[in-house]
Amino acid sequence: MLKDKYNMTQEQNIFYAKRNIVDSMWKSANLEGITIKGRILCLS
Repeated sequence: MLKDKYNMTQEQNIFYAKRNIVDSMWKSANLEGITIKGRILCLS
């Protein structure tokens, strides 16, 4: 069994996961040469 490493609430964990997905897509687009003028965040 894994121990709770970061001590986050479920709400914090979900926010972090969504933010991580958005950041990952943004970085992938930059690597592929796709220009993104601003980050669009829909984290609600």
